[in-house]
Amino acid sequence: MRRFEPGRPPLGLIDEPVGPISRGGYALRKPMGGRAGWFARRFGFKHFQYIGAVSDDLFVGCAIADAGLLVNSFAYVFDPRTGAMCKRGWERPLGRGFTYNPDPDEGTSRFLGSRGSVTMSARRETGEKRLHVDLGDDFQIDMSFVDAPPFDTLRLCTQTGATGWTYAQKVAGVPAMGRVRCSLGEFDLQALDAFAHHDFTAGYLRPETNWYWACLSGRAASGEVIGFNLSSGVNESGVTENCLWCNGELIKVDSVLLECDEDDLDQPWAIASHDGAVDLEFKSLGDYRAKRNLRFAGNNFHQLFGRFDGVIRCGEREIVVNEMGGFAERQYLKW
Repeated sequence: MRRFEPGRPPLGLIDEPVGPISRGGYALRKPMGGRAGWFARRFGFKHFQYIGAVSDDLFVGCAIADAGLLVNSFAYVFDPRTGAMCKRGWERPLGRGFTYNPDPDEGTSRFLGSRGSVTMSARRETGEKRLHVDLGDDFQIDMSFVDAPPFDTLRLCTQTGATGWTYAQKVAGVPAMGRVRCSLGEFDLQALDAFAHHDFTAGYLRPETNWYWACLSGRAASGEVIGFNLSSGVNESGVTENCLWCNGELIKVDSVLLECDEDDLDQPWAIASHDGAVDLEFKSLGDYRAKRNLRFAGNNFHQLFGRFDGVIRCGEREIVVNEMGGFAERQYLKW
């Protein structure tokens, strides 16, 4: 197992669990030389975890983001048939109420707020990941998925900025199980044939970070269970996080352009990879937005839910993507 040690983290693609990634427990150098102090190591360390599910009739998303000096969380449920959405978001300073789990494959992260709690847990023995959101009787999510072998999980670590690094572990195209209850109604994810996706990211990311991202999870008309994770702006040093999954098999994808109208992100997006594996259009049905600009922190976050059309190529197979549900995102962070 390639583990994270106090020295240099393992770089490149990683094909097995990495174990704990502790906050502030790594040697970090200053850009002009010399070792960074405790404060820079502790509060320069960033982490976020996002779990979502998508079906023809429902979109679900939840995240916890630890920006060092500020921790925030959001959860939403979106009905594409009506455009109605339940959503909640909150934040707390200096990590109050947040318990960080350093191991993406074992243990529990939890964020407690005045409105309720969000819990994300993992079990290495079974490969199960679980999301539990309890925001009162009118908003609850209890969902899970399994990404154990033979499913191929994406794991990679890239150099970031002058002295930092970013570890990302991602999954898309796995069946989702569980129930969702909110003002829109009560839903059984398995009955809806919903599919899950998961992102665990941690490390010393750039103090100003931005990215474009797209993700799909679902069953194509031809029967294949497919997923993809595509981005530009992060994890591009030596190796990218761009990949497809076809029936659980991970297929790497070259660099990707995600083009959108910056003045109106709800306009269609064009998404294409350099190697021709991806050629898609994304049309938005709705979005979750958050914006804040403080002296020490800020974000401009747009996550859109919608449908993809086009083709993806998994080796010799060409799969038509027709009105399949997924996500596109434009994010800027100052942290």
